[in-house]
Amino acid sequence: MLSLTGEEDLVLRLMTREPWRANGHGLTTRESQIQQMLVGTPIPVPRSRALDADGHECGYPAHRPPLIEHYIRPLEALQVTSSRNLGL
Repeated sequence: MLSLTGEEDLVLRLMTREPWRANGHGLTTRESQIQQMLVGTPIPVPRSRALDADGHECGYPAHRPPLIEHYIRPLEALQVTSSRNLGL
């Protein structure tokens, strides 16, 4: 069973509608991998907490990142990525 305990507010992203559902495995897996790749960089991204890419536990492909309460300024993020080598 997919379950987490703790004080952190989390988001449950379920791929329930087409075309996302048919592509849910790839979409949720890619989102989780990208979040993990960006850990430790100046780009503020959530850390993936759980992944059910096949939907075996949730019934649909699902990803569980934490909620980020601050808003991201896309132009500032672009300036950071263009001025630093993030090793991606």
